[in-house]
Amino acid sequence: MKTGNRLYVIFVTAVLALIGCTEEVDESNRYVFKEETLISYMEKHADTYSEYLDVLKNTPVSEVSQSTLYQLLTARGNYTVFAPTNEAMQQYMQELVDEGLITEPTWDSFTKESIRDSIRKVIAYSSIIDGGDYHSYETSTFPTQNNGELQLGNLRDRKLTVRYVDTAPDSIYMNYDCPLSIKNRDIPAINGVLHQMEKVIAPKDITLADMMASILDNKKEGFMVASRLAMACGLRDTFGVIEDLKYRELYMKGLIPDFDARAFGWVFHGASGHPTAYAPEHRYFGFTVFAETDDFWRKAIGKEPVDITCQDVQQWVLNNKQYSRDDIFVTDENWSSPNNLLNQWFTYHVLPMRIAANRLVFHVNELGYSMTTKQLTIPVYEFYATMGKPRLLKIFESKESQGVFLNRFPNLDNGRRGTYHELSCDPDKVGNHIDNYSENVLVYQAVNGMIYGIDRPLSYTDEVRENLAKGRIRFDAMSLFPEAMTNDLRKKESVDPRNQFIHFPPNTTYPRRGTYELRYRVLPNGDRGIVQFYFGTDKERLAPTGIPIDLTKAGTDRHYGYEPDTEDDFHNIEVDKHMRNNNRMRGEMSVSNSAGPCRTGSPNNLRHILVRQTLDPDKTYYLRLKSVLDSNKKEMYMDYLEWCAKEIYDNPIEPEDIW
Repeated sequence: MKTGNRLYVIFVTAVLALIGCTEEVDESNRYVFKEETLISYMEKHADTYSEYLDVLKNTPVSEVSQSTLYQLLTARGNYTVFAPTNEAMQQYMQELVDEGLITEPTWDSFTKESIRDSIRKVIAYSSIIDGGDYHSYETSTFPTQNNGELQLGNLRDRKLTVRYVDTAPDSIYMNYDCPLSIKNRDIPAINGVLHQMEKVIAPKDITLADMMASILDNKKEGFMVASRLAMACGLRDTFGVIEDLKYRELYMKGLIPDFDARAFGWVFHGASGHPTAYAPEHRYFGFTVFAETDDFWRKAIGKEPVDITCQDVQQWVLNNKQYSRDDIFVTDENWSSPNNLLNQWFTYHVLPMRIAANRLVFHVNELGYSMTTKQLTIPVYEFYATMGKPRLLKIFESKESQGVFLNRFPNLDNGRRGTYHELSCDPDKVGNHIDNYSENVLVYQAVNGMIYGIDRPLSYTDEVRENLAKGRIRFDAMSLFPEAMTNDLRKKESVDPRNQFIHFPPNTTYPRRGTYELRYRVLPNGDRGIVQFYFGTDKERLAPTGIPIDLTKAGTDRHYGYEPDTEDDFHNIEVDKHMRNNNRMRGEMSVSNSAGPCRTGSPNNLRHILVRQTLDPDKTYYLRLKSVLDSNKKEMYMDYLEWCAKEIYDNPIEPEDIW
């Protein structure tokens, strides 16, 4: 079986960040103004919130704290509270009776204090978001994408989702079926905001494996076939893991300390001189499955989903040539083997990270995009390595695409004076439309993963490989690390310093054998360092890619050959050639900042060509980055890496575009 190339990125200095919790409430900081705190407001309306207040009074802030959540919500801060009414609390208690956990809908009916306390904790922790010094959520700051997640997790470190109903525009549901009150929402307090809930938010920590097993046990149509394939391919244990408990144990013992830059006489650039990077409290695992629906399989195979076997699907994959000619496989019934055709086909549907509906692609600074209006413009895309044998999966969205797609390869207006918008898309290159909008998304969401429906079969065919190879493969550095997405450290809106500095294990891959350029993008400034890059297949004996790169030098350095773009494209082309001769390229036209498009706005947007050589899909490749300065006060800057095939950068008929 052939494997794709892997790129392992090793950082010399690493720092970590994630939100932490305050263990003790500083009661000296309580507000004494006439305005309401969250607690005083609820106490004034005890006829609505008395049962929830009782839960808060009996729930500690943490396992090692003597303070309660009631006390926490009297102190200063920026809290978002989803407070259930007394009626909602009674409804929840009755659900516990129906489940057989208690005999009567009262707190006195619990036979064990530990169970009673755990239920209180679930209710309280699920309902509160601690925004630290920076943020609380009004409905105006909820994600606009249906099924999107709030940026910050609750006290259980879980993300709440938001569901909108087209037929009832004023309705908002949290976690699929917990409605916000129409009248009593966005209630301001001096330490946050309160939303009245008509149902208790108390989700169970159901894993993706649990959810799939339940689908099969209950013969629930939707993704019955996909669940059967996942279990057969040996993913039950993989999908059953939520957290790295060994990491958590080490963290609780203080064996994973924060990084204190002051020990080196240093502060982090761009963080207002903040001296510390914080170690994550948790290391979570996550998965995203893109799956054909049961209705697709009913039509494709001609059986009811409950009767469709793994052998049926494997035969369909074989008959319809849903694989690449370079793939080596067997068609036995050892589905869990990576040599098995069905295993190879299905694992291409799985990403080793949990991606929320509003984070499949990131719209931030593409040309023409406004963070205020959020109107889509030019294409935005991500490349990720799937599970199983290493292969690339492209996730794509543009104004013209009308949704998010997998492996979409449209025709773009990518001339030097073009717009970079989609002009058209050939029928065989449209790709797979992802259902990230309907209510089914939240129905198939687990604590460690989710299933998205797609509208056609997803396969790593020769056509997909060729289309991937014919385009630039530009990927954000953070997409190298699946944990960045799963642990919610990628493109986080929070400005809390705990979210600013991260480091994760490497993982990436590329499509097929050929000659490629590997490019490294940098924004030079005086805080950067000087880096030597090494590349090769023997990680113990990697060869340098050239002389060290000074990350402080802008494009105007006399050795680079930069000149500003003019109205004369022939002149601009000659400048580009001169820069390429020096292994340099300007920034891309498709991304903009305050100075304008990165290509034309500033000479401080540079791409360095690191490698130009033939790569073999049967080999693993390593990229090592090493500081050549004897200083621990210089920054290693990482924006994105870019692979570009020879038929793109050295094409005599259609030269590489500027986008």
